[in-house]
Amino acid sequence: MKVRSKTEMTDLINDKEYFSTVADIKTRIRAAQYRAALSANSELIILYWNIGSVINEHNSWGSNNGTLCEDDKKGHRQTQRYGTHTQSG
Repeated sequence: MKVRSKTEMTDLINDKEYFSTVADIKTRIRAAQYRAALSANSELIILYWNIGSVINEHNSWGSNNGTLCEDDKKGHRQTQRYGTHTQSG
């Protein structure tokens, strides 16, 4: 790798191609972040739709929705959630 002098670095940083390249990289990052968010949202919508379908299949549970929600909360308290870490001590 060639080591550039301070003058060469200044010329490179002031070059329009450099700024254009940096702008292009930023645009690509933002676009990828946007696509990732859309994908995650789509997956959650599908999950919630499927959960609703399962609940609707069991009409007898309809009067016990409060109990179903409480059972769900109890289950979440007993398991470690994604992205959280427990600390001992």
